[in-house]
Amino acid sequence: MNAPITNYYKDDKVVISSTGATLGVNNFAISNMASVSIVEKKRSRIPWIILALVGLIGGLFFLRYYGYTSFTVYIGLVVFLIGAAMAIFQKNKFIIRVVSSGIAIDGLETTDRKYAQKIVDAINQALDKKA
Repeated sequence: MNAPITNYYKDDKVVISSTGATLGVNNFAISNMASVSIVEKKRSRIPWIILALVGLIGGLFFLRYYGYTSFTVYIGLVVFLIGAAMAIFQKNKFIIRVVSSGIAIDGLETTDRKYAQKIVDAINQALDKKA
């Protein structure tokens, strides 16, 4: 006799049940899963810092030689502000890594750690019921 299917988590991209897990476009059978974890992928801020420095140095160069009336001073300021804002507000990615049939597969990427942790908790709950 088959046991009823239990849903542990469901939203528009993820479905976790007692028989399987769908993470975005990847489907996994709970019976084949060995483990699940969260991997943090740190994003490099160096290109944005370089852009900000180029904008600052370029703006100061044109300010020194052409004064405030030069349009390129304002372009340098805008480039500096874009680079600085991107360096400050850039978020790291969190990847849900599933080990299924002995192979580690990256299932889903998100910038929200709490969301990733909810999914991992639901999969672990399904794995606990499997055993």
